[in-house]
Formats: sequence, structure tokens, C-alpha cells
Amino acid sequence: MGFFDRDLPSGTGDDEPADQVLHAAHPDEPRIGPPTEYFAPGILPWTRELGAGPTARVRLLRVEVWPNGIGLELGTYRRVGRPTRIPAPFPFGAGDREGLHVGVLFADGTRASSLVGRPSPTEPAIEPTLRLLGGGGSTFHHLHRAYLSTLPPEGPFTVIVDWPAEQVPETHTVLDGTAVRAALADTIELWPDLPPGPPWHGVAHMAQVTVSGTGGTVTGTTRPPTPRQPGPHPDTP
Repeated sequence: MGFFDRDLPSGTGDDEPADQVLHAAHPDEPRIGPPTEYFAPGILPWTRELGAGPTARVRLLRVEVWPNGIGLELGTYRRVGRPTRIPAPFPFGAGDREGLHVGVLFADGTRASSLVGRPSPTEPAIEPTLRLLGGGGSTFHHLHRAYLSTLPPEGPFTVIVDWPAEQVPETHTVLDGTAVRAALADTIELWPDLPPGPPWHGVAHMAQVTVSGTGGTVTGTTRPPTPRQPGPHPDTP
């Protein structure tokens, strides 16, 4: 008897959903987030305070290094707050004027901002893009994931944050792009032998899959969720 056998639910498993088989990503497809289905990232365990207000803090917790971009894991911390003021992600356009804003600036003047992005999954993005992808937490602590759609060049680059609702002023923090590029050596391709997927038709998506079941096989893509339109949270008074 295995360790977990007595904890497993009873049943035959006859009602299990159909299998989904991952295909290789199309080389021209844009992404709204890191290629988590295809790679394990290199990790830089950098912790920095990125900004602070009277009752709030924004901290960098780590940097994920992907083949064509970087992920920033951020933590927001508050002593006073309401659940309706938890920063919300806006991956396809302008975000809340009073919410958490994140930006990146390279030495050559190239910039990306969480307030500028793809108007919709089918329209061209202004590259590079930086998107807040969501997270989880409570009124007083929240984790956020941000994805920058390009790797920084070697040398210093700057992460900028502000959070008007919490009186966190615009704050600039310098990070090391050379160390980011060195961490590419730790990025691992998980499935180098994936079969090619269907043609890409100009819609951003996260992964290409084949669904197999008793009714046959269907090949397609997984699409990003419909974005919430910018504006006040529906529960905000």
C-alpha cells in the first residue's frame, strides 16, 4: 500500500476529463505572459524595497528569467486598507489611475509600463510590454506577477513603481541586466521534442493543445481570459 492510497477518494475514474496534449509554440505568436508550459525559468532571489508610503510598502521578491523576457514577483504590504483597494491586473490596456503602477527603463531609453499594453488580444502591442498578471493575498498583503516581454540589455536597468492610492511616490530602483542575462544559463526547456501546432491566426494565447476524448480529437489553442475594463472596482463606493 502506497503512502497516499488511504487518502485517495474512492471511485473508478471513469468520469475523468479528456486529455490535452501540448504542442510547440508558434514562433510568431505574441504572449501575454511567460512561457510557463515550455520552460522552467532561471531564478534570481533578489529582494529590494521598490517603494514606500506612510502605511504601504512595495517589495521585489525575486526575478524569473525566461528565454525572451523576465518575470518580477512583487509583494505589496499595508497597515491600513480595504479589500476593494487591492491592486488589480490590467493585462490589455490602461490600469487604475490610483492603483499600483510598474515600469522598466533601459539605459538606451527603451521603456515599458504596466499602463501601456495590447488594447485587445488581436491588436498589435507596443513592444516591449510589461503586464501585471495577477496574484493573490489579503487586504494587508498581496503577491503580484509582472512580465516584461524582452530581456534587459547587459548593464544597469531601472524598475519604477508608484501607487498613488497608498501615497507611494514614484521610486526608481537599479538592477543588473548582466546578471539577468547570465541567469539564462539556468533556464531549462522542458519539452524540446514537442510536435508542431496548428497555424497561428493572429490571436494571442498561452499554449497550443490537442484535446482527445471519446468524441474524437480537436486541436486548438487556449485563449487568455476576457480582460476587465479599466475603471473603478465594482465594489468601490
